[in-house]
Amino acid sequence: MQRDPAIHIEVCHGSACFARGAGALAAHIRSRVAATGLNARIDLRGCLCRDACTRGPLVVIDGVAHHAVDTASADRLLDALARELDHV
Repeated sequence: MQRDPAIHIEVCHGSACFARGAGALAAHIRSRVAATGLNARIDLRGCLCRDACTRGPLVVIDGVAHHAVDTASADRLLDALARELDHV
């Protein structure tokens, strides 16, 4: 039986977020997750518009929205997740 990943991450791919770099951001997050070996613990998906178009790119981690995410802030979020998962 496959275990449910501990963390669910969604990157908005609505038109406004995508125009602000959500596609490249999702690729960056996917690469960082793989590099840290957290693939089995993180479920990364795209999602459609979440009505935060003026504050994108939007990244939702376990239901908590993070606005205007860039690669640097995504790295900080992923580092915090890695630390949290080390203590689980």
